[in-house]
Amino acid sequence: MTKKVTPRLVMAILSAGMLSFLGILDETATTVTFPILIRDFAITTDQVQWVNTLVLLVIATIVPISSQIRLRIPTKSIFILGVSLFIVGLLIDIVTPWFDLLLVGRALQGIGTGIGLPLMYNIILAEVPKEKLGFMMGIGTMITACAVAFGPHAKLTQVTAFGTNYLGSSGMVVAILVGWVVGMLYVFLNKKNIVIKLPDSVPPNVSASLQPSLIAGIILVLMTLIRGAFSYTAFGNIFDCVTKLVQTPLQTFTASPISIIAIYTLANVLWFFGIHPNMVYGIVMPIIIANGIVNQNAFKAGQPMPYVTMAMLSVILSSAFGGQGATIGLIISMFRAKSDRYKQMLKLAGVPALFNINEPLVFGMPIMLNPVFFLPMLFEPIINGLVSWGLIDLFHATVNPFIQLPWTMPGVVQAFFSGGIPFFIIAMVVVVLSTLIWFPFFKIADNKAVAEEQKNAKKA
Repeated sequence: MTKKVTPRLVMAILSAGMLSFLGILDETATTVTFPILIRDFAITTDQVQWVNTLVLLVIATIVPISSQIRLRIPTKSIFILGVSLFIVGLLIDIVTPWFDLLLVGRALQGIGTGIGLPLMYNIILAEVPKEKLGFMMGIGTMITACAVAFGPHAKLTQVTAFGTNYLGSSGMVVAILVGWVVGMLYVFLNKKNIVIKLPDSVPPNVSASLQPSLIAGIILVLMTLIRGAFSYTAFGNIFDCVTKLVQTPLQTFTASPISIIAIYTLANVLWFFGIHPNMVYGIVMPIIIANGIVNQNAFKAGQPMPYVTMAMLSVILSSAFGGQGATIGLIISMFRAKSDRYKQMLKLAGVPALFNINEPLVFGMPIMLNPVFFLPMLFEPIINGLVSWGLIDLFHATVNPFIQLPWTMPGVVQAFFSGGIPFFIIAMVVVVLSTLIWFPFFKIADNKAVAEEQKNAKKA
């Protein structure tokens, strides 16, 4: 049977589209009524947000199962049900004197919208001929988009609908946790094949784009429930909860010079055994960055920076001095090499190490799993960290937290531009200390290499 775009079909699409349009328009326009609802129902801002959140939650629940509803109930009956529920919910909202009953009405409106929104696209995909499919899908999308555009312009009053106070350091840990949880849930649910299965008549590209909708709906519902649950706690929201219970203690921990020295010492030891330092940095860097943002805010406000010592030690003990382990000292020591092996190694690894790339040293000398070089890898961050800590207090050194140079920039250059002469002097002391730490152990390796070369020469 050949499909045609008949007036009856157009009216069906527009009718279902109007239901979804009204539902979305109602949801977006309600935002500007929050001050009036708070006043009339004597409720708090935490409670009034459920006027919209509940609708979104119900829509997210209904939309993913709409395909199953359509398989069991005729399209006309589904439309009548959606319209009826929406109208009943709207009437309840108009006459109710109680906030709880208002939420019941909003839930009914959400069900009606959740039915109407996918119904319009279902009718288009099932009844419209392929050559007209793109045009009609565009019409359907335009109907929905217009509702989103018109809703916020309802002329009552202006309210702040989106807070920005958690977009900085205070929201960083929550952002990481949410990103991890959402990704984990999506992979898990996708492996369980919890997707929307559409008829074979639906184009593959359309089907593929709609398949994750059920997973997205489940995740949205879960996150909304978590958000709602936290609104009833003493913290008020997940951001304050994580900040007080997790982020603030971690920021205090990483701000301690002893903790910073311990962190970079652990990174050095792991690198010696072949485990990349990013295994450690991936855990602590978000907290260190959050502390850095606090420093930036304090610097901008003309106030003392609370984590300035942490910021300076992070530069000194990271890979800014020849790579992990301050191997610039090893490179300088190699200028006194007597063996051909390490003379050639200096030519190979010298320039990369100057720009903090020390993989040729780690794998070429090698430093990794070489017992001769275990002690300098272990004690370098401890000695440099403690001495630098003392010099920072002695010179009253500070930094400009807004100056962030690339990691390949030599440490003495970073120190000069971010902290001026005092930090530059500390950086030069670190270079000297690193050379003194590495030199005796390098001489042991160099003497051993000379002996091996002489032995091989005699055999030849």
